[in-house]
Amino acid sequence: VIPGQHGFIAQLNEGRHLKKRPTEFRVDKVLQPFDGNKFNFTKVGQEEVLFRFEENCDEDEDEGNDSRTRFFPKSSVLPSAKPSVVAIN
Repeated sequence: VIPGQHGFIAQLNEGRHLKKRPTEFRVDKVLQPFDGNKFNFTKVGQEEVLFRFEENCDEDEDEGNDSRTRFFPKSSVLPSAKPSVVAIN
């Protein structure tokens, strides 16, 4: 247990650096090209999805569908169903 008000638990995994898969993406870039061959979104349960990105389109082109940007300051999550994965699709 790490000293402090939060009581975090640390675990040493000896040899992890020798057994771990090499990182497949650059860690110095936030926005990177997506490679669909490296990740399968169908493995994520829909109950775990918190949000999804969708292409923005003009109202004129999409027969009146509302394409305004929205901001949701809070998203409630029940303690009994905590999501463990955020899928960006």
